[in-house]
Amino acid sequence: MVRQRTLALSAWWLILAGSPSSLSAQQETATTERGELELTVRNIMQGPALVGTSPSELSWSPDGLSLYFVWKSPGEDSEGLYRVSRGETRPERVPDEEGLRIQPMLSAVYSDDRRWAAYADHGDLYLLDVRSGAERKLLSSINALSRVQIAADGSAVYFVYDNNLFRVEASGGAVAQLTDVREGKAPEDEEQRGQREALEEEQRELFQVFEADSLREFLSWPPPRDTTEADAKAFYVEERQSMRGYDVSPDGLQMAFTLTTEPKEARRAWVPDYVTEDGYTRQAPRKRTLVGDEQSSGQLGIMDLETGEVTFVDPGQDDRTVELRFRGWSDSGERLLAVGIAFDYHDRWILAIDAATGESKVIDHLHDDAWIGGPAWNSAGWLPGGQHAWYVSEETGFAHLYRRAIGGGDRLPLTSGPWEVIDVELSQDEKEFYLVTSESSPHERRFYRMSVSGRDRRQITTRGTLHGGSGRNISSVAVSPDGKTLAAIYSASNEPPELYLQEARPDATAQRITESTTPDFRSRDWMVPEIVYIPARDDADVPARLYRPEDPNGAGVIFVHGAGYLQNVHRWWSSYFREYMFHNLLAERGYTVLDIDYRASAGYGRDWRTAIYKHMGGKDLTDQVDGAIFMIDSLGVAHDRVGLYGGSYGGFITLMAMFTEADVFAAGAALRPVTDWAYYNHGYTARILGLPQDDIEAYRKSSPIYHAEGLEGALLMAHGMIDQNVHFQDVVRLSQRLIELGKENWEVAIYPKENHGFVDSWSWTDEYTRILKLFDEYILPPGTERPPAASSN
Repeated sequence: MVRQRTLALSAWWLILAGSPSSLSAQQETATTERGELELTVRNIMQGPALVGTSPSELSWSPDGLSLYFVWKSPGEDSEGLYRVSRGETRPERVPDEEGLRIQPMLSAVYSDDRRWAAYADHGDLYLLDVRSGAERKLLSSINALSRVQIAADGSAVYFVYDNNLFRVEASGGAVAQLTDVREGKAPEDEEQRGQREALEEEQRELFQVFEADSLREFLSWPPPRDTTEADAKAFYVEERQSMRGYDVSPDGLQMAFTLTTEPKEARRAWVPDYVTEDGYTRQAPRKRTLVGDEQSSGQLGIMDLETGEVTFVDPGQDDRTVELRFRGWSDSGERLLAVGIAFDYHDRWILAIDAATGESKVIDHLHDDAWIGGPAWNSAGWLPGGQHAWYVSEETGFAHLYRRAIGGGDRLPLTSGPWEVIDVELSQDEKEFYLVTSESSPHERRFYRMSVSGRDRRQITTRGTLHGGSGRNISSVAVSPDGKTLAAIYSASNEPPELYLQEARPDATAQRITESTTPDFRSRDWMVPEIVYIPARDDADVPARLYRPEDPNGAGVIFVHGAGYLQNVHRWWSSYFREYMFHNLLAERGYTVLDIDYRASAGYGRDWRTAIYKHMGGKDLTDQVDGAIFMIDSLGVAHDRVGLYGGSYGGFITLMAMFTEADVFAAGAALRPVTDWAYYNHGYTARILGLPQDDIEAYRKSSPIYHAEGLEGALLMAHGMIDQNVHFQDVVRLSQRLIELGKENWEVAIYPKENHGFVDSWSWTDEYTRILKLFDEYILPPGTERPPAASSN
């Protein structure tokens, strides 16, 4: 029944692939007389329909003989599951019905020797003998199972059902409920409870029907919960509370979990959706609090699975609110590892916790006068034996890997230098670290293997750069279970990501597996932007990508990437691929384009990351101004012909530039911009600016709405109306402010059915047609030819 429902959803997706939204991206693509793709907004805003869909979600089969991945081969109507055998280079699409069976297995958990694997497929729980490939269903349920775990020796499998932890024996399939988690408040009147129990006992003595009903219920799975004579003490989860984690200790006697309590008085901002099928305005799915409002809190708990007794962990900071994040049990099960982050984000602790008492001992403490962050700042784990822990720290100003004994002593740096460890994980046999770092260049990502002692670090990937996404993930690499073969996704600044297989040793040859791009995309010789360094006013060298036109027209455009903490000056394919193609279009029309990794960007260490502390729109903005000066002084751009644009954080910077640097920027397009940081979320904003009730001046200094009177140039604002990240309210409030100020040279483009990231090609086309029109009208020198924006047809 469940699989039929999943197949129905798969069929629904195939129908969706032919919906107007997708068909709008599958238009006839305009080409030049030479057969090359014509650079028009409408062409490049087709997105994946033009570029192709790259491989993702790499997973090795349990036996390590095949690699599975999600991909949309050119010519296929939809994405699907593919596989390629080791030693082969030709992938095959897995039939959809078979893929539905295989996909859950790719998320299996393994015994320590990797002999046994367990996984859930909706309500079915399976045990797999990895050596023989034999599979056995342990149980079946109507509803889905979650949090599947397996004992170290494969003797038992754990899972969560209906908010309770269960264990099923691998040998005979016997099922035991290990927790008694109940919703509501614990009973307070024991005498009243005793009276009720007496009545229930009397009813059972008088009427046989209750015994018959109970017998029938126990013959089906799941068995009913016995609320009167539970073996373990009941644990009550009250209103506004939720449990997550359910991490079982190696000996199966304890469980770590997090109890989250939602704030009682906090108000949540919501987003209206105006264009609905039934014609009635409704609320979009997500709601959130604003920065500074009451936030949810969490406690790390340890439950004894024999008695139900719960001990909550003491972080050891009596005067501080600390959020604890579970990072694993020691081999013996005597200790837990946790990362603690202070509520004000200034301190982080790596803690070893006594499982019997809940008392914690500090392994490492990191303080930052700005805020704790950087790549992998939240990463930590046990080393074999449970006497040492590893973790990532920005102690030296760059994110590096450390190890330290839980008994104290000197911390041992396993990596060092003016570069960053982007991501790290232990190998299956726990003898090595797998690392992705920027050691070769801040603009490249390479994969390394290193012993847990820190010796013998070996660079494995040598072909160009790994695809880095936003520069903060390891998902582009998958090592086979035996550690001998590496699947890697490589890309270049002008080449979208493709899958390669190679031996997991230095200097191995990488064999290409996929070709994802369309013939139309490959028909063009796409630009490789130069990486240049802009001299900033404080003597910093600011990285930027330069799109240098063959025939400059004297106008310059600066692109401001979003997120703040994100890297876009690199040699892999950008997550801003539509903008990359738009910059090719601008350069073809004679515009000089700069794409700057301003202060706050990822990839350059702690000082670069935190340079905006207490003032967003400070150094991150002056880096854009210095970029404009660089274009004027060195690239032949006229001083009155500079524009800029960007989305989200980039939209915020665009507004600050237009409001406070009017003599530098003649035109700007602010897409989905933050206009007042007091209206953004807590987790992001409080780290950088603190709380508005504590430092309102930091918010006023950093928020465009307080500087709107400075607008002189031409401003375009564009915003999706169901944006659940930066709410549409931001641009509405700023519009009212501009109206009251009597400003005239501005406009707003609204997109009623778009969220923070646009989906429909017609929305992308409309937005970027307006951006190009803005630049053509306000920064293009007089007399310059203006081809049509959307299409030359």
